[in-house]
Amino acid sequence: MARRQDLPAGAVAPLFWLFTLVFAAMVLSRFDGFGGQIPAPAHAAMLWACFPLLVVAGAIEGRIDYGEHARRMPLWMAIDSRPVRYTFALALTYLGLVAMQTFEVSLGVVDPRAPAEWPPTQRLLWFLGFSFGMGFANYLAAAGALIPGLRVLTAPFRACPRRSDSACCWRSGSASQRRRSSCSRSGPTCAPASPRRPPACGNQSSRRGRRRLATGVAVGIGVPSDN
Repeated sequence: MARRQDLPAGAVAPLFWLFTLVFAAMVLSRFDGFGGQIPAPAHAAMLWACFPLLVVAGAIEGRIDYGEHARRMPLWMAIDSRPVRYTFALALTYLGLVAMQTFEVSLGVVDPRAPAEWPPTQRLLWFLGFSFGMGFANYLAAAGALIPGLRVLTAPFRACPRRSDSACCWRSGSASQRRRSSCSRSGPTCAPASPRRPPACGNQSSRRGRRRLATGVAVGIGVPSDN
């Protein structure tokens, strides 16, 4: 099924900038210097809010028209909108940090969790460098798996009729329903409206008379006078 692409990237850019700020705050909340000050229910609420935000962002992204040239490019190049790229890159970064901290997975030298004996400022810079600094790599991963998966997941939402089409169908259906109800109240005297008949033709006898007169005049002009 072909995607409906009816949204310009600039029209939805402010919304994706908002998504970017929300996911950036979620990424910062995973820094242990801040995370210890955030209650556990708040962490759980952010994790649960991440999934509906991703679904909404994926549904909107699937309808963005990036131009005719973008259809011949790989997905990571075709998405020609910085807020859209930042949104999905930070969302994948946040989910990766949650998984690493929950299951205690270490990435070695690129692990965003700095050693505990380091000063707080140095640990914060290390965290920022390997979370936000790895944004392009995370965006490539998002373009390879996250965004295609969201397009498949949100395809039924894009198949729904637009609001204008639904309103038009509703108005036409309401009009026909009102006519049926009025006919049912009026009984058998209410007949369906007949199509407009074409205008009646003119009097055929008058047309024949005019045609004969024109013929006689033409013949009279061609015949010489007796005088």
